[in-house]
Amino acid sequence: MEKPKFKIGMTASEVLAEILRIHPEIESLLFHTYIPHLNKKELNKNHHFDLWELLWHTPPQQLLKLKRNEIAPENLNRFISSVGKHKVLAIMSEVKIKEDFFHIPMMDFDCQEKPENMEKIEEFLYRYAWKPGVILSSGRSYHYYGAVLIPEKEQFRFLGRCILFTGYTDERYIGHRLIDGHGTLRITGTETGIRPKTPTVVSVL
Repeated sequence: MEKPKFKIGMTASEVLAEILRIHPEIESLLFHTYIPHLNKKELNKNHHFDLWELLWHTPPQQLLKLKRNEIAPENLNRFISSVGKHKVLAIMSEVKIKEDFFHIPMMDFDCQEKPENMEKIEEFLYRYAWKPGVILSSGRSYHYYGAVLIPEKEQFRFLGRCILFTGYTDERYIGHRLIDGHGTLRITGTETGIRPKTPTVVSVL
């Protein structure tokens, strides 16, 4: 695998384009669009959630399969502009290569954006994740992408380690990912509403 040319300041879509460049065997990627909402932790902590609210899970809707040439930054940017002001575009981790399935390692963290937290996340990823990779600022916390494609078995091991990294990872995010069988992270922000920031690289592993 060719070494990716990750740089501080790259957007999430530019990170994906670089992962695609170093993996010519990837023919397409799956995306979906959705309207962001506040998660359970961001809502009133005194609110009592019913069981059905806690266990509610909605699989990704409006799946979009884009081919390699459609994910080039200039083409993807045109597509992103058509998503809508209230929606975001998200990438799904699963990729099919010939008859086998692999995953782009991904994680959504749930801690404040501050130097001491990023140091802990970097230490965790250096020990238990795949390098090279990048950490992105999401505006609320951090996202991670690894450049090494991993088989299904390693995907579940990675999610398991992330659950144990309590206080930094988003356990509910991991639960939803285990139900779906794949990771997903937004690569854009909304023009209006919550999650306005486009995730941007702040650390290269």
